[in-house]
Amino acid sequence: MVKKINFLLIHGQDGYTGAPYVFSNLITSILSSTNTRVTLIYIKTESGFLKNLAHPHLTSIKVQFPFLNIKSLRLASYFYLFGVAFIYVLRSLAVNRRFQYSILNTIPTLIFLPAARLFRIKTISYLHELSLTPKIMSFLFLKINKIFARKSVCVSKSHFSRLALFLPTSSEVIYNSCSPQDEILFQKIALQNTSKMFSSPFIVSMASSATPGKGLFSFMQLALKANQLRDYSNLRFKLHLSLGGMHKPEDLLKMLATLINFDLSQLHNIDIFFDSSIEEIFSETNLFLNLSDPEFGWFETFGLTCLQASCCAIPTIVSYKDCGPSEIIDDNYSGFHCDVGNIDQILSFISLYSNEKLYRTFASNALKSSKKYSFSTFSANWHALLNI
Repeated sequence: MVKKINFLLIHGQDGYTGAPYVFSNLITSILSSTNTRVTLIYIKTESGFLKNLAHPHLTSIKVQFPFLNIKSLRLASYFYLFGVAFIYVLRSLAVNRRFQYSILNTIPTLIFLPAARLFRIKTISYLHELSLTPKIMSFLFLKINKIFARKSVCVSKSHFSRLALFLPTSSEVIYNSCSPQDEILFQKIALQNTSKMFSSPFIVSMASSATPGKGLFSFMQLALKANQLRDYSNLRFKLHLSLGGMHKPEDLLKMLATLINFDLSQLHNIDIFFDSSIEEIFSETNLFLNLSDPEFGWFETFGLTCLQASCCAIPTIVSYKDCGPSEIIDDNYSGFHCDVGNIDQILSFISLYSNEKLYRTFASNALKSSKKYSFSTFSANWHALLNI
């Protein structure tokens, strides 16, 4: 009988965001090996990607933190999570069950690193962001990472270079992927997108949260300017906003109107949706935009929506700055790199796609380039790292 390799995986708050999505992909990958067993400890929320995981060799410990909705106490939830994880490992040792590996997902969970060293667990930090608030805690956790982590994994080369001072010497980059289930869905959407008629309106979409720096101002400015010019009358803009359980639709609509100083009821070329499914976003999109910009306060370490668009054979326009999306989207091949503050430049790129032959070439290229970031590649890279 083959002895099982025990993995301890720790994550903060569950939810429908990038970090738990990619972490669930990693868990699926680890459990695809026949000699592994995973214990997952995370902070329970009402819903999320981790909550939906189920496998005979997966034990999920859902930590209930009573003050999760109080923003000022959110950081305290990670100290609470640390206490739960610490006690669990002690109890496991008491029954002679030792963890060979632990993987800590996102910066706040790095608080567990000294304990992992104490318990002689080989620990990998899986980083998706650059920092957290307050900055002093971010600096402290990353310094802990440099000292105690066996290895760190970043999600893009630009992400790696920005955190280089806080990474152990053997750290590496493993690009994210879509989940196996989503890859099947995107194959279906890609087939629909490549076979349907090229017609008007030409739909330009963006999916975003209300976080500053995510490109909302530029997107709204694009719609406003196109609304005023006859040459762009065939364009239809679709903005898919994530409420994240923290906003009301009416509040976000007021925020958008204030952002461009314009009455949204007079903006006739835009539709605004809330908490759309990925199928709703990409099944009715001709061109996708990711207009996040590091200089405007948001650094995209990977840009999962860009990969999702490419998997659906949809060209994407992203910032030319050194960031995750500019690594995923090949300039003048699967999309364009732009100055997100230059509305005229972005509109000129959009207008190029009125040429059906050019558009279909870019759509085909996007689908081809997405194969570099398949789940099978993601899984093989992690299996090689973990030697499973």
